[in-house]
Amino acid sequence: HDACKKMLLATLNQILFFVLPASVMLMVLRTPIVRIVYGTKNFDWDATVLTGQTLSLFAISIFAQSLSQLFARAFYAIMDTKTPVVVGVISVFTNTFLSLIFILYLKLPIWGLALSASIGSLTHCMLLFIFLYRKLANFSLSDFFIPLTKMLLAATTTGIFLYIPLKLLDQLVFDTTRVIPLLMLTGITSICGLSVYIFLAWFLEIDEVGTFFALLSKVKQA
Repeated sequence: HDACKKMLLATLNQILFFVLPASVMLMVLRTPIVRIVYGTKNFDWDATVLTGQTLSLFAISIFAQSLSQLFARAFYAIMDTKTPVVVGVISVFTNTFLSLIFILYLKLPIWGLALSASIGSLTHCMLLFIFLYRKLANFSLSDFFIPLTKMLLAATTTGIFLYIPLKLLDQLVFDTTRVIPLLMLTGITSICGLSVYIFLAWFLEIDEVGTFFALLSKVKQA
């Protein structure tokens, strides 16, 4: 169990390090991403906004979906196949129930389904974490929450540094009704945001930044 705890926390932090900025980028850059994928001529503005809202709500739970896969495998490693199934059923019912409430009763737009799916994923992840925490004899929460807090701070700041150049370049520099300027806008904004995230990860002494640089060195060697 001690070896399982150590590997679980290390893998968990690595996943969060890469997934959190991806989620933030999808939420902030939702409109240009939708316009790149579906086009600016064949997809009107109202459809773009609605699809962007749906994308951002799905993006909220990306980390939960990623961690749920890790937690389920941790249960299998300690020979417990029942708990992941039970928790999975609970999350499916949660998603289905909320979908019916949001769409049939509250009459929310299509993003209501994304919201219910994200809540279901968050419920799935949270329950798996709670039961796994008990199964592994209460591993150190500080080893989980301290790196998580640092990464959330870095990801939130990254979102700000994505939003500001996005708005400035969109209004003053690029004609986002065309594909090439839209791609340039998205690329420049993404580079700015990721640069800020990597700098903050180094400044806050997040261990996983070493993994990132190791991957870069492997890419260069390849």
